[in-house]
Amino acid sequence: MTDNTFDYSIYLNDLYEQLESCTGLTAEFDGTYLHIHIDGKEYLIHWHDVKQQVWLASPVSGAHHFEYSDERKLCSTRDPDIILEQLLEEELGIVLWFIHFSYNPFEDFGAH
Repeated sequence: MTDNTFDYSIYLNDLYEQLESCTGLTAEFDGTYLHIHIDGKEYLIHWHDVKQQVWLASPVSGAHHFEYSDERKLCSTRDPDIILEQLLEEELGIVLWFIHFSYNPFEDFGAH
């Protein structure tokens, strides 16, 4: 895997594992779709292979499409200042560790 290839399965699985440890929400991941339930609301995150984008359906801010940017972030296709992880932190009221420790899902970490 090259440095500029986004491995969505690693990214979504790592995000799911973080969400599992959060109180006040539940998360389900079937390998393709990540469902997040909080306060009677449901979020859906998945990788759209044809578009090479991560799609988010949010009950708060609506539908978003995110693409891998040169800065190694998942930026909104409508507003590059909207970063997926930051949006989730704001809407879910959580802290995601891989944002704050320069986590890089774009590199190959070996077998997962």
